[in-house]
Amino acid sequence: MKKVAIVNGIVNQVKYNQHLAKKYEALGYAAKEFSFPFALLFRCEQHHKLEDALQQIVSEHDVIHCQSGGCLPVLHHYYDRQHTKPFILETPVLRSSTGTLFSAMGWSKSYDSAPDLKVVQKLLDTFCFTPEWKESTLQRLGHLKERRLILTLGSTADNVSDNRGLEHLLDHHLDKGKHARLFYENDFDLVEAFLRSHPHHK
Repeated sequence: MKKVAIVNGIVNQVKYNQHLAKKYEALGYAAKEFSFPFALLFRCEQHHKLEDALQQIVSEHDVIHCQSGGCLPVLHHYYDRQHTKPFILETPVLRSSTGTLFSAMGWSKSYDSAPDLKVVQKLLDTFCFTPEWKESTLQRLGHLKERRLILTLGSTADNVSDNRGLEHLLDHHLDKGKHARLFYENDFDLVEAFLRSHPHHK
C-alpha cells in the first residue's frame, strides 16, 4: 500500500485526520500523522532542527498532505531536494500577520477582528518569518505550482489563515470548511483529480 504523510499545523486535528485517513485509505494509501513543536514550527531559522522528521515525511511517503502552518518547513525541504511527488497544502499559512497569529492562538474571532499591532508585527518579521524568508517561500510555491507538483486549497470560511492578496496562489478557494478541515464534506474529489493528473505520480 502506498503511504501519505498528514502533517499537522499548530493544532493536531485528531478526529479530522482520522476522517482524512479514511478518505486516503479508499484510494489505497496508508496515512501517518506528523506534527512539529510550536517553538520550532514558527521560527524559520529553527527549521533545520526538524531535519530528521522532514526527511522521514518527504522521503518515505508517496504523497505529502500538509495542514495550516505545517507546510512551512516541509515546503522548503521538498523544494531544496528537488522532490516531485504530490504535495497538498490544506488551508496553508501564506502570510504571518498579527491577525493570523491572534486568531490562531484564539485571542480573536478572526484575523479581520484582530488588532494590527506594529510591535507584534515587528516581532513576527524578526523572530518568526523574516521578509526574505517569506518572499522565498512564495516564490518557491509559485514555481511548484507552475510545474503542477502542488495543490493549494483555501477556504472563505477560514478565519485563521490570512491569505488576502495571495489568492492567486490558491488553486481552489472553497466556500466552506473551518480552518484546515475542508474535507468533512464531499470535495475530496479535488485531491483525487490532482493525484490522477499529477505528472510524476502513478
